[in-house]
Amino acid sequence: MRLMAAALLTLAGCSDAPAAVPASPLKRGLNIANWTRWRESEPERFTRAQFEQVRRAGFDFVRIVTNGMDATDAVTGKVDAAWLQTLDDAVDNATAARLSVIVDEHDHLWCRQNGPACRTKLSQFWGTVAARYRNRPRSVLFEILNEPNGEINAIWNDTVAEVIAVIRRTNPTRTIVVGPSHSNNMDWLPELQLPEHDRNLLVTFHYYRPMQFTHQGASWEEKLRATRGITWGTDSERMMLARDFDEVAAWGRANRRPILLGEFGAYDGSGTPSAQLIGYDGAVTRAAEARSFGWTYWQFDGFNDFAGQWRKHMIPVLPGLIPQRQ
Repeated sequence: MRLMAAALLTLAGCSDAPAAVPASPLKRGLNIANWTRWRESEPERFTRAQFEQVRRAGFDFVRIVTNGMDATDAVTGKVDAAWLQTLDDAVDNATAARLSVIVDEHDHLWCRQNGPACRTKLSQFWGTVAARYRNRPRSVLFEILNEPNGEINAIWNDTVAEVIAVIRRTNPTRTIVVGPSHSNNMDWLPELQLPEHDRNLLVTFHYYRPMQFTHQGASWEEKLRATRGITWGTDSERMMLARDFDEVAAWGRANRRPILLGEFGAYDGSGTPSAQLIGYDGAVTRAAEARSFGWTYWQFDGFNDFAGQWRKHMIPVLPGLIPQRQ
């Protein structure tokens, strides 16, 4: 099966694509999402043991999803102390496990309807976090905002310039992760404006194409929640993947910017056969690596049951990366 997949990737141009962009400082990562951990007490899910498990599996970084807008006072701009301590614990445990860390501000849903207020809060939030983390190792990165969309699209470039300037006051060389508007859509990369002199920027995009496959059965997608049985893996679909990634690589080459595939993955709650999930996720990772993109799979829960075991049906997604026994 792997040889057949390799042959199809070659046909699609994935395996032969040149390393057309500066290599990403991050290689293989997992998104660590835990929506309630920031708001209430619950069993710890950012433990050092879990991060060490990620490291042993062959990953070199994690993207920690946070909701800093909830923790930032709209009037004073002060960030809640208990929230910051939770962030410290997560970053400390990941760093102790020898993982690089992206601190991802993930409040895109709120920012979608509160563009100007979001811009203000982002500057306040990152001003606090940047000052607090000014002496952290370079392995800790800041991601300005996940999937900017809605109201903030029109002011995204101004927001990016403002927040980068705020971070640079205390962290002149820290790597900042930033992506295009319209939900980090690759089609909007040409509209992204970055300070030319600042080369400590890692440009991210998210990839869930085709949505009919990756999001079939997803309860949060009204048009797809009842969809089932969509497959992926034809020659033309693999060629589309190659063309899309070649387009991103061309942008990275022209702008001399390293690229991070910040999110990708196929929803596994719809009953989609494991072979389909494995085929899609494996093809995307190989296409990214062939072009020197780093990548971050969405998400840790898809690989792990939090009982110390990797989910068996996900083990083949990254052949040779995850040990067969844990």
